[in-house]
Amino acid sequence: MKLIKIASALALGVALVGGGVGSALADIPANSPVWAMDVNKDKKISKEEFLAYQAKMFDKTAGSKGYCTYEEIQPFFEFKNPA
Repeated sequence: MKLIKIASALALGVALVGGGVGSALADIPANSPVWAMDVNKDKKISKEEFLAYQAKMFDKTAGSKGYCTYEEIQPFFEFKNPA
């Protein structure tokens, strides 16, 4: 479940960086991990904010072993629409 949330955050982050920000913001729930990426709360995700968040999620997933397996990373790239 945690990895699904991470994958959702990744997909939404890419959507925000890629364009359509105005309409995308209205559709993002208040409890979405995307808002955690916006450290300075300017409603924009900078490359630095995005990469810092992803690094934190990698570290959390990897734990003390210092790496992630393919199986742990694969969900980052599979966005499943909850609707």
